[in-house]
Amino acid sequence: MSGFAQQELMARVDQFVASWRHQRDQLHTMQDFPSQIWQSLADSGLLGLGLSKTYGGFGADYKTLAITAQRMSQVGAVMGITTTWLAHSINARLHVEGRGTNAQKQEWLPRLAAGDTSVCVAISEPGAGAHPKHLKTTAARDGDYFVINGAKSYLTNGPLSDVFIILAITDEVAGRKSFSAILVPRSTPGLQQTPGIDIDFLRPSPHCGLELKSCRVPVSNLLGSLGEGFVEVSMPMRAIEDVLKTSSLAGAIQAELRFLANSLKHPGSESLADFGSLKDRADALGDLAFGLAAELDRDPTKPERMNAAASGFRAFTKYLQDDIDAYVARYDLVLSQSAQMLRRDIVKSFEIAASAHCIQSARRAESFIRQGAAH
Repeated sequence: MSGFAQQELMARVDQFVASWRHQRDQLHTMQDFPSQIWQSLADSGLLGLGLSKTYGGFGADYKTLAITAQRMSQVGAVMGITTTWLAHSINARLHVEGRGTNAQKQEWLPRLAAGDTSVCVAISEPGAGAHPKHLKTTAARDGDYFVINGAKSYLTNGPLSDVFIILAITDEVAGRKSFSAILVPRSTPGLQQTPGIDIDFLRPSPHCGLELKSCRVPVSNLLGSLGEGFVEVSMPMRAIEDVLKTSSLAGAIQAELRFLANSLKHPGSESLADFGSLKDRADALGDLAFGLAAELDRDPTKPERMNAAASGFRAFTKYLQDDIDAYVARYDLVLSQSAQMLRRDIVKSFEIAASAHCIQSARRAESFIRQGAAH
């Protein structure tokens, strides 16, 4: 494990959760991420966990991030807190440290590691989603500057961020768009935060939208290669997010089972056997999530394979949640408010990018069938 011994890391996570667990039920209804919880995250050192020691981080690998996410959801039972931490950690590590120039890293990574701010990726647009065919935000070259115009939506951690990674069209030939990723500070004239889409789950993870009207930023703010933003930013981010979110989901399921255990009154042998089956599968999902993250560390260059594994994980978890619901009904359990809110977040999380996952699964199925026919 990079950065910390596992025992020390778990102690840091537990101490962080202890600072807000008493207000767990209220957190499920908050639209804004509480400043005191963000400060607790900063004080814990967890915001710099995945960043290099050069910039004030701890150099943790993806498996360590997965272990942290699972523990945070398991002991905290508020997936929205884990979502905010994961988004910060992935964006800072994958994009700014992974693609940034030395100047960009020096400017932003120490602040991101210390928790002075966060960084947000802006891909989706109002009424268009994240499909490249429908994106319209442009970044036109004007001498040594990009001039950016457009609108973005569904920005996770947007309200916490002082810098945005804007995916914008920098060229279009015969209807084929080329996208680039550009760092745009919040202080840039013409940039305005908008309310965005109202999301009623995974709170208090905050979201917003952006309007960009003639925002001028230096060409040196280009992140990665010109015209390769979709390949370098969007595609790997989706795969890595999907993989690491499996750990948060596994931890949430484990927390849900803890709530169920507290609801059992005088369990008999049958109810214990049924509960044991649920717990065995939840533990297996946790191990699978760690294995997926370890695979990322071995080879992060195959997003399609990672997408398939994460999609299968989602399906397994959904079936397990269905069985948990059946268990609650069969044994007439009365769940606490915390348990009900956690269950809602788990179920609603299955809806995130559900259509995209279905499309990808259909493509993989078509390829598999064709290969079978060829033999």
